[in-house]
Amino acid sequence: MESWRDARERLVKMDHEATAALPKSDITVKEYRPPKGFHAVVFVACLLTFTLYSRPQNCYPGSFVYDNVLKYVPAFARFSAKVRPWVLYPMLAVHIAEAVTMARTRLDKHTVPVLSRLWLTWTMSTFIEGVGSFHRYVRRLSSLLG
Repeated sequence: MESWRDARERLVKMDHEATAALPKSDITVKEYRPPKGFHAVVFVACLLTFTLYSRPQNCYPGSFVYDNVLKYVPAFARFSAKVRPWVLYPMLAVHIAEAVTMARTRLDKHTVPVLSRLWLTWTMSTFIEGVGSFHRYVRRLSSLLG
């Protein structure tokens, strides 16, 4: 190396080699992209499903959910009481797996600090909504790439 420019070029090359050797990307994600449009509808639907099915009592008279919403649609309340375990537990399993996948394969790779506000926002959004957050994450990376 004969000049500072040569040293800089070598340092940049070494950085790229080190980044390539690690399971990390040279792109850092620094913001959350909230759901919009169809993704927002899915987010709300999943959140309402988790809320309704979070307790068996929500499908019966005396609960806040039943007394304020489900009393107007008692057939749906009875249906919800029957299907609750068949919907809730698989939904929890899939959404937990999606949140773990987001944290391990996307957020870690793009140097989002674990348990930071950004990490929690992306992970919780993925837990609630599921696959739609992966779509937004990929679009966010595409916008960072230009």
